[in-house]
Amino acid sequence: MGGIGNGLAQQLAAIGHKLVLQDHDIVSTENLFPQKFMISQLNTPKVLAAADLIEAYYGVKPFYTIETKFDEKSTAYPITMSCVDNMTARKLIFEAWKKLDNRELLLDGRMSGEAYSLYVVTKETEDEYAKTLYEDSDIADAPCTYKITAFVAANIQSEYTQALCNYLSDMPLEFKYEYVGQINLRQWT
Repeated sequence: MGGIGNGLAQQLAAIGHKLVLQDHDIVSTENLFPQKFMISQLNTPKVLAAADLIEAYYGVKPFYTIETKFDEKSTAYPITMSCVDNMTARKLIFEAWKKLDNRELLLDGRMSGEAYSLYVVTKETEDEYAKTLYEDSDIADAPCTYKITAFVAANIQSEYTQALCNYLSDMPLEFKYEYVGQINLRQWT
């Protein structure tokens, strides 16, 4: 429910989707602007803060909120959107999703200050997606203040929403959507 997840949840709620939100983190000062939380939400679990924003803006609550870290016991859903900031969590989400006989779509976004990639995974492309997963230690860590910019987060959130709408409308899907801004920080995505 961070840089990608909070804004994405708001977009999806605005167009009527029922959501299950999962995150173990709490809102801290550095989350306020780039992750679109309010000062009054400091020290609140992110899923509850996001749920409150969705209710305030759109008059609905997410279907379900889970205040724990995604782990080996967690549940994926036929349509799952991964908005995490590390490869370990991505791998766990992918493995949980792959166990579902009724799996349909996994969307996984990766971003840094001025770059992002969105992977659109179906049963047909899951082997290709598996090749994009690597170890967290293989990535150079970006400065905390440059892991996210609000304008790039808004762009990738829109890509997620468009990919979901395309999927639900039986429109063609690309496997990967990508944006690189003026500063190329690809080693962090």
